[in-house]
Parts: sequence; structure tokens; C-alpha cells
Amino acid sequence: MNYSSNIKVQKDNKFFYSKIITLLIMTSLFIFLLPLASQAVELVNEQFTDNISGWNVSNIQRVYHVQYGNNGYMFISRNAWAEKTYSFGPNYANQNLDIKIYWWMFWGDSLDVTVNGVIYSFLSVIYPITITAQADVNGDFTIKLSPQTTSIWFPWGGFAFIDNITINGTPSGSDTLDHIQLEHDGVGLTCQPENITVKTCANDNCSLLYQSQTTFDLTSTGSATWVNGASKTLTAGIDTFKLSDFTAETTTIGAQNVNPAPTGSPQIKCLNTVTGLNSCDITFYDSGFIFNIPDNYSCKPQNNITIKAVRKDDQTQKCVPAFANKTIPVDFAYNYVNPASGTKAPSINNTSLNDTIDLTFDSYGASSFNFVYNDAGRIGISASFDNATVQAAGSDNVTLKPVGFNVYTSTPNSQAVNGANSSVFAKTGETFNVTAEAKCWESDSDTDLSNNPITPNYQNDNISLSHNLLEPAGGNPGNIGISSLDFTDGIASIDNQTFSEVGIINFDLTDNDYLGAGTITGTSQNIGRFIPDHFKITSKTTGDLANQCSNSFTYTGQKTNYLVNPGFIITAQNNDNNTTQNYKSNFFKLETSGIDITTPTTDANQRGEDGVNKVNVSVERDDVSLNPNNDGTATYTFGNDNITYVRDNNSQIAPFDALINFKINSIVDNDSVSTVNLPDNISASGTEIRYGRMDILDNYGPETEPLNLNVKTEYWDGDSWELNDNDSCTQLIDSDFSLYNYTVNLSSGETVIDATSVNGINSGIGSFTLTAPGENNNGSVDINLINYPYLLDNETTGTATFGIYRGRDSIIEWKEVPAK
Repeated sequence: MNYSSNIKVQKDNKFFYSKIITLLIMTSLFIFLLPLASQAVELVNEQFTDNISGWNVSNIQRVYHVQYGNNGYMFISRNAWAEKTYSFGPNYANQNLDIKIYWWMFWGDSLDVTVNGVIYSFLSVIYPITITAQADVNGDFTIKLSPQTTSIWFPWGGFAFIDNITINGTPSGSDTLDHIQLEHDGVGLTCQPENITVKTCANDNCSLLYQSQTTFDLTSTGSATWVNGASKTLTAGIDTFKLSDFTAETTTIGAQNVNPAPTGSPQIKCLNTVTGLNSCDITFYDSGFIFNIPDNYSCKPQNNITIKAVRKDDQTQKCVPAFANKTIPVDFAYNYVNPASGTKAPSINNTSLNDTIDLTFDSYGASSFNFVYNDAGRIGISASFDNATVQAAGSDNVTLKPVGFNVYTSTPNSQAVNGANSSVFAKTGETFNVTAEAKCWESDSDTDLSNNPITPNYQNDNISLSHNLLEPAGGNPGNIGISSLDFTDGIASIDNQTFSEVGIINFDLTDNDYLGAGTITGTSQNIGRFIPDHFKITSKTTGDLANQCSNSFTYTGQKTNYLVNPGFIITAQNNDNNTTQNYKSNFFKLETSGIDITTPTTDANQRGEDGVNKVNVSVERDDVSLNPNNDGTATYTFGNDNITYVRDNNSQIAPFDALINFKINSIVDNDSVSTVNLPDNISASGTEIRYGRMDILDNYGPETEPLNLNVKTEYWDGDSWELNDNDSCTQLIDSDFSLYNYTVNLSSGETVIDATSVNGINSGIGSFTLTAPGENNNGSVDINLINYPYLLDNETTGTATFGIYRGRDSIIEWKEVPAK
């Protein structure tokens, strides 16, 4: 595929410079650059001819144009670009191609070359830019050229040059005709035309066919002639033509005048399909044997194969029986064709070849024989007879293919017979063995090939190995590490196969067309169970501790819990750290009992009053939840734990922010799959802890009137007790207090807390009223808080005294004034 294109560099002249000087400069530059226009090519050679006639200076900004033949102009300028797509056909898809572009910009610019979307940048200099890139799946290759700058200053007239874009690549398919190949069996009869197979080959071993139209003339020596003429046309890469020769002789066949011309060497090849030799000679006999052994399975007997002995009738030139009602010794021989060697011989009538076998021919010149070959491959069978008077020969080639592949693994514990409850076979990504054996036929009803003999001559490479996910149904199919097998002596074995997912699989092995004899397949038994390589905690949710008082704080000794429960995501992964999505349903083997978490007993950071030990915390764990997400992950969520900062001597400190850490020690499922990057912590925080108390203030008054007592809540600021004006949450009732220690004439029951008078704490202050005990019931009583243990200390007791006149509450001070 060749392209021929021109590049034109043009400028508009707005200034008048000396044309003589300009022409001299341009002529010298052109002569200097001319050698760049000749480069070796394989796929594309775009050699541009620079037409610099009419060169004129054009202001200070240079614009040049690129013309690709008759495809019109595409501009390369400071604000434009040129782009072209080359198509090489499907057999150049995903092939590395080498691109070479000669680029020179006088006076400071650089060039961006974009190849299939990848940008390569080059400085302004004269040299070949060489890029190795890959064609896309359609074999299309796009090159885009664009300067990087927006303007270039040329005080005396600038110059830009792009020349000789070449693309080199090696095709993988049928876009190139390598050679013509003629295939024959080496023996012909003068009484009938001989079939010759002709192929147009795209590579040296003819495994790829050139399928574009090819014309050629077939040739032969001696008296041999081609039926329907020697000029032939192939459009599909293969066809069969007939060659006749009425004379017993050896003729040499060939081809000439091939169009398009083959690129290989030699351009014409011949193959004897019986001997496997590269021979263009065919020997025609007046007498011979005609037989056809059908392609079949290795080791499968074929009975009553007809063989005819014929000769040329002198009058009609047609084939007539050569031996009628006679028994003659026929010499049978064989050749290994593909592969070219072997260790086993075919047999005819239970006699191993090469040997002479007596055959009895009937009145029609026909006989029969039984044939078997206990191996695989293509072999050539020849039959001959020569008694010095009659010389006869015939040949055929036959392909015997294995009946199937026995595919299995020798790695222990592979039989996944109990589904998700099967024993563990391997971790995802762990290597294991896969073995395949090419097997002989034993019976048409045979479904178990494990005990069948191996066909050692099956030698194929790159046999496609695929897998099927059997369980869990509808799961992610995953990937296997090795997708083809190479056979030696009928066996292929690898010890480094891997599977990326959880579940149970089997393997399919397929040879799509063995030597033209059809497909060979094999399917393994169920293999598994595959389990994750490891677990990983992939995300964590920090717990949010609730404020238990006025959405502001929590007292030391007061229980709190979570506004947001702590939790984390556990992800099952393979050895490449990718999620094993099939770790779900019955294949999910993790339980809460397999998750070991240490409950904290102190705050994570805060030290107590002694400055050494951290303040104590009591955590009452609630039931947790572990919920599979059916995608290889599971969510572990803490229950509604009760968290209490312990009220003791060491916890009487200034307010601080709570922070507790739960230590995740291990996560192990029932298959002993463990978790990486442990131990780890998950935290809970979010409330201020205040060490507090309630103070009941003393009061006194006459026994004939009710007595009001104030209460207040306080917190320790590190140095002293302060009114806790943030406390508007402590709700008080009469039963929160107890009355005891009655003195003098005051007895139990003579005064009680008026239930309607109790005022809960608001901004740190509350109150209640004791009823009047009555006249002469003077004395005192102590009042203590009994229902808020986190507010109790030695100052929480107040005393009410009855029988002392306090005066009027509205009078601030009494004072005796002498009379004047």
C-alpha cells in the first residue's frame, strides 16, 4: 500500500525583500534538505516535494500548507493542524508500527505529533522523528501534526519543512501475498484427472491465507495439461484444479505471472501431502490404486475401506479394472506428514506398515481393507505393485484426531462436589496445576476419557483454554491466569494456573480445527472451592458519642451511647487486591464470632488527675451486626453500646473531649481467611466530659412556714467548682431526695418536700420547698440527693433548720437605732 503526496509551503508577501537573496537562501536550503526524501518503507512512504517557487516574506507570522495528493489542502499553522488516517486492514490491528517523520523548523518552534491520540513533542531541529505506536482494532492509524507555538518571528523570512513520512509494520494476516502453494499427493493416473489444491498464502507456513483476488498461470512439464486452461483466479485463498496427463511420466508443476507479485521467497512452493516433502513432481501411471481413507478419530478402526485397481484403456483412455478376480500382493507404506515424525505405525488388516498385504480383487477390480492408526496426526499411505510387467501406484493422506481432551488438575482437594460446602481447593490467585491429555477413541459412548490411551503425536501449541463459573450462579466470571496450553507428546501441563474469583469452575479446552479434521474439545470436572486470598478493611465509620445533657456535654459517671454507631466495611480480595465479588450467599463464610475486637477501658488520650493514668471508661457492648452486601463486601456495625466515663478520684479533672478506641485484633472466617493490616483501631468521639456535682444550699426559718431550698449543679474546671450554667437537663422530682437525721423536736413526717414545688435545673439552678412542720416542731433535717449518682459527693447534702426566725425576706438588714 503506497501513497504519493506533495507538501507546499506558501507565504503571502507584505514586505518587499530582495528576490535574489531569497532565492539563493531557498535554493541552498532545498539542496540541503533534498537527501531526506528517500527512505525505506514497508507500508506507507509519503515523500513530499517542496515547491518553493514564489517564496516571499509574509509579515512576521508564518503559515504553511500541506497537500496530500488529490485529497485537498489540510493546513498546518499557528492555529490549525493537519491530520491524516491510514487504513491497513484488519490484519494490522494491534500491531506495533514504526513512524518516521522528517521535521525541520528554522528559528525556534516545536512540533506535536499525535498518533492515535498519544502526543509526542519534538524540538525544532533537523532529524527524523521515530515513533513506535500501535494501530487500533480496525487497523486504522491517525497522524496529526501541529506546531506548539502561536507565532514565530522570522525577521528575514522563515522556513518550515516536513518530509518523508514512513510507516513500517509487520502484518499478522492476509494483506500481503507471501507465496503460491500447490499441494498434491505425488501420484496420478493417466486415465483420470488429478486434483491439485492451490493456496494463496499470506505467511511463510501458509497458516494464513491471502484472500484478495489473485491471478496466475499454472504450469506443467511433459504431456500434462490443466483442465479448463492454465490461467486461474483465486478470490478466497484456496481452490482445487485438475491436471490431466495421458502419458505415464513424471511432470513438474508450478505457477507464473502471479498478480499481485508475492513478497516471499520462494514465490512458488509445492507440498507432497503423502510424503510431506516440498516436491513439485507428480508421477502418472497407466495402472494404479484408488482408495480414500476418511479422516477419523485416533485408534478407531475403519473397516471395509474400498480400494480399486484400475488401468488406462488403450482405446477409450478411461479407467477400467486392472486386476479382476485376482489376489495380488500390494506393498503398503506410510509417511508421517504432520507432525513429520512419530513412534507408532498404522496397520492394515492387523498388519503393521510398512509391509506387503495380499488383497483379493473382484470382477470389478475392487477390494477392501481394514485400517487403524493408534495415534494422532496426518499420515500418508501409499499402495504399489510392480511385477516387472505391470507397475501400479496410488496414495492417500488421512488425518486422525484425538477423540477429546482429558482435562484435570492434580492439585489436591479439587473435586467440588458439595457446592459452597465443598472443601477448600485454593485461594484466589494461588497457583495450581492444570493438565490436559489428548486421548484415543475407545467407544462411541465413552464419556470418561481418563483411562483412554494418550496420542503422543498430538503436538499442537496455543490450544485455547477457557473457564466457566459454575457457582455461585450469575456471579462474576473472573479470570484465569493462563488461557492456552502447549502440547508435547500428547500432554500439556502447567503448574501456575490461577483463578481470580471465589466459587467453583470448570475448564474447556478447544482445538478449533485440527489439521482440517474438525474440532477437538475437552471439559474438566468441577474444580473448587476457591476462596478469597485475604480480607481488608476498606472503609471505617467513626462513632459519634451523644451529648447526654442539653446537647452540650456528658457528666463523668453518666451513661451515653452513639448518635452514629461505629462500623467498617470488610472486603474480600484476591492476591491482586481486587474485590472477589462472588464472596456472597453460601460462599460467604465470615461470622461475627470470627471478628475479635478489644473493648477500651480508658480514654484514648486523656490523663487523669494524677497526670499518669488515663481516665477510666466502662463500655457495655451491645449485639453487633454483620451484613453481607452481596458484592464481596460486608458491613460490620456496632450495637447500641453504653459508654460511661468512670467517676473516681482520678477523673476529677477539667472538661475534655471524649475519645475511645476499639482495637480490631483479627478478622478470620470459617475457612481461615484472615485480614491484612491488623491490628487497627476504630474510634468513637463527640461529647465533652465534665466532672460534676449537685450542691443543696442550707436554709432556715420558722417552723410555722414552708422553707425553700435552692440547689445548683457545678463542674470542676481543674482548680475550683464552677456553676454549670450549661446544665438545663437535670430534671428533679421530690423522690430524687431523701430527708434524714431529724433533730430537737422535729420528727420524720412532720415536714416533706412539696412535690409541686420542685424545679429542675435550669442554667445550673433549681429549687424545692419543705412544708411547715408546725408550731413547736422546731429542729433540723438533712436533705440528700439519691437518684443522680454522677452528681453526688460530700457537698451534696443540705440542711434545713426550723424554729429560727429569719425575718422578712424583703428586708435586707435589721439595725437598732437609739431614740433621740
